Amino acid sequence: MTALIANPNAMKKVQAEIRESVGKNSIVNEDNVQKLQYFKAVIKETFRLYTPAPLLLPRETKFHTRRI
Repeated sequence: MTALIANPNAMKKVQAEIRESVGKNSIVNEDNVQKLQYFKAVIKETFRLYTPAPLLLPRETKFHTRRI
């Protein structure tokens, strides 16, 4: 959502595509998403720019102690 808020033209295109395909008062389901080409492209580009992988990997902290 942050990426779309930062780019209002893309948000308008996505909104128009969803309203055209699904309707104004309808709920988007999985069958509708297959028809939304621009919406899928925006999602893919968002995952490309903001990769979730660093959050999914287990992390281990290593402390190096220095003995005197």
